[in-house]
Amino acid sequence: RKPTIFKLPKMQKEGGHKMVNSGGIHWATVRNQFFAVSLAPLQPTSGVVKGHVFDLGSLDHKGDPEYGVRGELGRNVDALEPGQTLTHDFILYTGPKEFKRLSKVGKNQDLVMQFGFFGIFSKLLLLLMQTLHGFLNNWGWAIIFLTLLIKLVFFPLSAASYKSMAKMKNLQPRMKTLKERYSEDRQKFQQEMMKIYKEEKINPLGGCLPILIQIPVFIALYWVLLESVELRQANWFWLTDLSVQDP
Repeated sequence: RKPTIFKLPKMQKEGGHKMVNSGGIHWATVRNQFFAVSLAPLQPTSGVVKGHVFDLGSLDHKGDPEYGVRGELGRNVDALEPGQTLTHDFILYTGPKEFKRLSKVGKNQDLVMQFGFFGIFSKLLLLLMQTLHGFLNNWGWAIIFLTLLIKLVFFPLSAASYKSMAKMKNLQPRMKTLKERYSEDRQKFQQEMMKIYKEEKINPLGGCLPILIQIPVFIALYWVLLESVELRQANWFWLTDLSVQDP
């Protein structure tokens, strides 16, 4: 399932955020772009998860105030009798947001990666990029070869799209004449236009449909590049950190 997310700007406005759950808390995490600290009970529990923002009392490189985030996981317990003891076991993870590490922790904590709606594609692309890095030993080249592989796989779709757009472009003079002839009869214009498409064996969606099919993959690639801690401080030629914007 998609986990509930408390975002920093919203917590700053509201002074905090809270979620009370009757029995489905699997883990709670405080995370940033590359690192995470998570606490997970061995069994799903009822209780409360809270998020708080506090001023660190320092300024960032832009001169803006810096803020920290604190997360809390409270577990519901029954009242104890005098002398009675109760022990709760948790799994604590603190470290980089590496997909393989988080997957080994279990309890679907790889969702901390926040790959978005097309997560299945992101996971496959990340694993492929890691495999390429194993051969190339450089994350910059791994990204380039990954992109080339994606373009190669989608080349037949791209070629079909270009051909369809070229045919549509060649039909523009006929379409213009047709539009002038049936300017007062929209239905007749549509019928004649579809007739031309059928005669020329052109799919009106042939130009955009192949592109739409590729969009989820490239959105997934965007999230991989944004969330991959492996790119942090990785160099490639003049770039000293592939996780930041090229200055």
